[in-house]
Amino acid sequence: MESEPRSDEKRAPIFGILSVVAPFAGVGLALMAQEADRHFYPNDDSLASLAIPGLAIYGGLLGGVVTSIIAATRQEKWRALGWVGFLLNAAPLVYVMIFS
Repeated sequence: MESEPRSDEKRAPIFGILSVVAPFAGVGLALMAQEADRHFYPNDDSLASLAIPGLAIYGGLLGGVVTSIIAATRQEKWRALGWVGFLLNAAPLVYVMIFS
């Protein structure tokens, strides 16, 4: 007979970990997009070539904020991990939204 999981156990910190990883994934995607742009258009120095890397960074930050909010509502283990992810993502996102 299998025992059922108890309802008072906390959930695994999947979204907390994703909220910390998201900004680094966004920066990694931005670097790859920038290198691809340099490879295909070597003499293009316009600001438009920064649009795709910038969107990748914004996407990573926004995704990190969303996953940290999901981590908080799921009441996962290691609750501080979700808060660290929220601060890591929300601080640069708010800075860019206000001062740009």
